Amino acid sequence: MKTKKMLFWGVGAAVAALMSFVSCSSTEPEFKLNTTQAVIEVGEQITITAQGVTEAGAVVWAKEGTGFEITPNAGQTELTVIGEAVGGGTITATYKGKTLSCMITVVAPEIELPELPAPAAGHATVAIHIPAGTSCFGIVFKGTNDGWSTVPEVSFEAIEGYENWYSVDLTLGEGMDDAGTTYKYYGKACLLPEEGGVVDGNWTTQWKDGQISLLQDNENAVIGCGGENNKLGIISESVVYINVAQWQSVPCVPDEEYNISFKAPTCTPEGAQVYIIGSFVESAWNTAIPMVLNEEGNWTATVTGQATSEYKFRLTESSWDDQLQEYVVNVETEVGEWKDCANKSLGDNTEIFFDASNAEQYKWTSCEAPVE
Repeated sequence: MKTKKMLFWGVGAAVAALMSFVSCSSTEPEFKLNTTQAVIEVGEQITITAQGVTEAGAVVWAKEGTGFEITPNAGQTELTVIGEAVGGGTITATYKGKTLSCMITVVAPEIELPELPAPAAGHATVAIHIPAGTSCFGIVFKGTNDGWSTVPEVSFEAIEGYENWYSVDLTLGEGMDDAGTTYKYYGKACLLPEEGGVVDGNWTTQWKDGQISLLQDNENAVIGCGGENNKLGIISESVVYINVAQWQSVPCVPDEEYNISFKAPTCTPEGAQVYIIGSFVESAWNTAIPMVLNEEGNWTATVTGQATSEYKFRLTESSWDDQLQEYVVNVETEVGEWKDCANKSLGDNTEIFFDASNAEQYKWTSCEAPVE
């Protein structure tokens, strides 16, 4: 009996000691993402949250793929993902040496296609579905069918019985070669800037790069020819159905003022001048606007534009020799490389803060890459 009592006491003491150790020990929260895969439609956005993060700004986000853009919040714990075109890829979050991933798939919204007759010989029909309320002063197709001169703009007409659908009849040319493919017409749809007006020389009202997609497989139509990702090429007689998720700008939608604050990379040279350039009114991708350095050490500027207007940052006023870059990791090969940042959209929030101070994620072209 005595032996048993001692044994029980020994076991009890061990358990008590263990419980005491557990209760007095602090454990590191588990680093994880709130989702590992997501399917979103073009124009839709979601938020990915990094959980178990105890150090603000310590999460490094990266993306690999097409059709979506990412924007982290100020603390780097949340990431907004916006579907811009049909596509997909992977987002990674790295924290304290641990990397997690989330697979993103961007799909076209369900859209009913109008039934259109086959075009006449030597012609093609382009039918576009556009965001509601954006037809404004009219829509034209601007392009060429001979490879050299721009043919007169051809107007789209509303398709009866189908909301937000417009079509245009194009007369095909003899054909022009582009990287081994012969196109008989290529160009873009554009909004007219005013009643009776014509598309401006900067094409600021064209359908937006990365925001158009074929709604039906078509071997006679290609998006992304002539060296431009949003140029439509037509190879032969066909009816081409396209979804236009966004225009670069919409003439009948009022512009808004956006206050932009930019925290520059840590490698920014002392005395450097930071510029912002984009499709907003003051720049139109022609003029780089100098930003002002405030007392908090952030570069600021106020620009006029729309949610779909785009922008980039650079250190050079008249060239792209020294622009903002980000470190992108290929999920399959796990190899990272520095790439020029993709265009950012102004979005719906008129107060924008862009934090590029993480040296492992952002730098200028002229900066040396940090040593791993």
